[in-house]
Amino acid sequence: MIWGSTLASSIVNSSLGLNTFLVSPPMVKKISEVAFLTGQPLGYYGSWSLFSLSHHYIVWLATLKAYPLRSTPFVDYALLGDDILITDKKVANQYSRLLDRLSVTISFAKSIVSENGTIEFAKRFWIRDMQKDISPISLKALTSCRTTVGLCQLSCRYSIEISTLQRLAGAGYKVRSRLMSTQSPRWERLKAAACKPNRLHLLPLEFWIGRRRPRPSILI
Repeated sequence: MIWGSTLASSIVNSSLGLNTFLVSPPMVKKISEVAFLTGQPLGYYGSWSLFSLSHHYIVWLATLKAYPLRSTPFVDYALLGDDILITDKKVANQYSRLLDRLSVTISFAKSIVSENGTIEFAKRFWIRDMQKDISPISLKALTSCRTTVGLCQLSCRYSIEISTLQRLAGAGYKVRSRLMSTQSPRWERLKAAACKPNRLHLLPLEFWIGRRRPRPSILI
């Protein structure tokens, strides 16, 4: 253990204490005690960080079992809560064995064992040695396509071309075929806003679109 049995016992006992509370009338007829059988205790804000640290520790232990003579830290993995990616086969096998000893079940139906770098991590799907992102656009993101700002945010997040943005905004084939020509003010505003540099750019959106004249101090 990292910090000893005393601290570990304190953490477990305190979490169990926060996991039980009383429910009284008018919610129920008689005062009763309620406890969660699974999940995180209410108000126990350190549970997520402790869980992540414990998860890292299991990976480190799996590395030690896979490579007993290894002197450098193992960094060929990514971890986010209970979502994990391990790119070393020996470490992955030892990790699976450790979870079996801890009576933790791995959902192989939701897991990917790849030989060509195809992964799914943090709701993102990558192929070709994790170099190409082919994650689908969420339905929630598509619902924001009714405004120019929503379309621009979608473009920055998913690297969508102007023609596709116009199509999402309702433009037909005739509009998109004249992409390099002067279009109506609506489509010109969309092109100007979508082509604006990222948020680290010094000039504001008003200057980039050209609706307002910038102050001299902006150009300095």
